[in-house]
Amino acid sequence: MKTIENRMELLILERKKLIMNSIIISTEDKEAIRLFVQLAKRMGIKSKVLSEEQMLDLGLLNAMNEGIKSGYVSKEEIARKLI
Repeated sequence: MKTIENRMELLILERKKLIMNSIIISTEDKEAIRLFVQLAKRMGIKSKVLSEEQMLDLGLLNAMNEGIKSGYVSKEEIARKLI
């Protein structure tokens, strides 16, 4: 019985590892970006610096996903998400 419980605990822990959280920090200060990337590296956290175009793409993707979930998204709402 202990073996089954241990396996279930391991599965729960593995599942928790699959959940990804993200943080977006936006600044024009290149030194601040460098410091955040350096800090993430020291902490063993993956980081990626995104261009303005990539950020806009993510905003559009988010708006499209919301539209898929809700069934309708106005042009104005999409425009607000892109800004």
